[in-house]
Formats: sequence, C-alpha cells, structure tokens
Amino acid sequence: MKIQSLSIVVPAKKCWNHCPFCVSRMHCENYGESIIGEDQDLPGAYLDRMRFVRDEGCNAMIITGDTEPQQNMSFIRQVLYSNRLYLQNPFYNISLQTTGSNLNESDIAGMADLGLTTISFSISSFDPDENAEIIGMPEKAKRDLYDVHSWAKRQNMVTRASINLTDAFSKYEPADYFDWAQMNGFNQITFRKIYADGDNAQSRWISEHTFPKERYDAIRDYVISKGVPILRLPFGHIKYSVHGISTVIDDNCMSKDNIDDLKYAILRPNGHLYSQWDDPGSLIF
Repeated sequence: MKIQSLSIVVPAKKCWNHCPFCVSRMHCENYGESIIGEDQDLPGAYLDRMRFVRDEGCNAMIITGDTEPQQNMSFIRQVLYSNRLYLQNPFYNISLQTTGSNLNESDIAGMADLGLTTISFSISSFDPDENAEIIGMPEKAKRDLYDVHSWAKRQNMVTRASINLTDAFSKYEPADYFDWAQMNGFNQITFRKIYADGDNAQSRWISEHTFPKERYDAIRDYVISKGVPILRLPFGHIKYSVHGISTVIDDNCMSKDNIDDLKYAILRPNGHLYSQWDDPGSLIF
C-alpha cells in the first residue's frame, strides 16, 4: 500500500474562518470523542498510528484540520515534539496547511525549531484583503498573507501556494501564476479544483463561483507544455517544474477515484486512521 501523506487532524472548536467552500462544513460525520487531552502527552495508540504510516514508507506529514490548525498550537507542538522523541523513524517532511490567520512570527519560529519544514498557504485571492474577505477571516485573526509568508521564509521554510480555483482567479492567464510565485518567493504551486458534493450552502456557493473550464484547461495545457515532469506522486498526480516552480494540478482533492493507493491516511483526534475525509467507513484501524 502506497500512502502519499499522513494528515494530522488538529482538534479544535469551531473555526474562526468562514470559508464558503469549506469541505468540513459540507460534511458533518460523527467520528466520536477525542482521546487527546489538553496539554497531555499523546496516547500510545495515537503514536502507533503515526508509526504505522511511517513504516509503510510515507515520509510526508500534513498538519491540518476541520478548523485552522493553529487554533491549537499546544497540540501542534506536541505532535512535532513526539515525532522527534518517540518515533524511531520520524517524519522529516512536515507541512502546515493554513490560511495564515492569527499566526505570528514566534509561532512559526517555534514550529520550525520542532521540525516543521513547509507552510502550505490556502489562497483564495492574490490580494490579501480580498483573500481575507472571501474566507471570512475575522478582524481579530486577520493577517496579511505576505507578512506570514515572509516570516516562514526567514525560517528557511519551503512555501507552497495552494490556489483555490474559483472565479476570483478568472482574470489571470496561466503565466501570471508563475510570475506571481517567482516575484513573491513561493517555491511550489498546487492548483486546487474546488470540491462540491450534495445540496448544501458550500456546494451552491461553489456552483455560483465556478472557475471557468476553459481557464482550467489553459492552466493544465500550460503546465504540460512549459513544465518538465519531475515525478509521479503515489496517488497518480505528476509533479512538474514550471519556470523553477514545483507544480501540481490537484483535480481530486477528496481522493475519490483511486482505491489502490492512498492519497491520505487521516489521523483523527479519536485516535483512528481513515482513508477518506468524509466517510467513517474508510477506517483503516
């Protein structure tokens, strides 16, 4: 079994952002009670799941959540600390998936000291004010995307722009994304096709703000024609080098089609591993 990444779901209460395309608000499955107490060591069963994924040959850990993960910095520090201390073969490629809200330079430096290597910024507009407005970032948590990015670069982190393809990006030509990434010092770009499922507020918003198919096809064609294939990821996507930017087109962020390999092994606060974000029946163990 090939596993592309281990997704650590950070336990936290209601998210302070209100992203209109949020998958977590689209699906409200019950995964049971958290086994993780505040400011306590991670249970052995939880660490065993981390070891299992690592022993399957996976070396990529993603710190993410149904909320902004940095809402629980204590847990993030515990995961990073435990990875180094308790895993015989620790994860070395560790990223934080975030919009950057409420992060500060001290938080980023502390996570870097404990092994965080990458910050993947979920971006809904290149304009920081429009970006904050689209995702409903509250004033008290508001951060300028480019400030947070500069703090990450001071720690010599890899930075990824995970671009949420909605109509906010419809005005750009394919080359514009790479010019922007080079100008601002981003190392990687993931073009993320927004996922919709069912009749709910999130899917209706996505339908109203659909990224035009011809624009999506133009990005795909540009990446293929201008890029150099670097490797095929375990889940099947090809990573390209485009003008020196590591590039992936993610047209299946919910991992629905491939049943031979796992795009994610998802470790939830209940201490169990799953292979799907929206299906308790995808339990691994």
